[in-house]
Amino acid sequence: MTAAGFGGKFLNVCGYSLGATYPPSWAEEPFMYTGNPLTIEPGMVLFMHMIMYDQSAGLTMSLGETVLVREGACERLTHAPRQLITH
Repeated sequence: MTAAGFGGKFLNVCGYSLGATYPPSWAEEPFMYTGNPLTIEPGMVLFMHMIMYDQSAGLTMSLGETVLVREGACERLTHAPRQLITH
């Protein structure tokens, strides 16, 4: 992202684990970020995301999907199409 000219336009958190959560937060620790000592293991359910923003223009974009970690590869649990949807 930085090499493509988007340095400073994205958040450093790229996902979080899912489980039982209660207000005031809809996200559950641990969050995923560079340097986090968390070991991702089979059986974990994660929401992987990328958020980009341009504060000066008031624009935000987010992509994400839910996955189940399995041996070898994650199983995609999100059923939404991956194609760009515009209105």
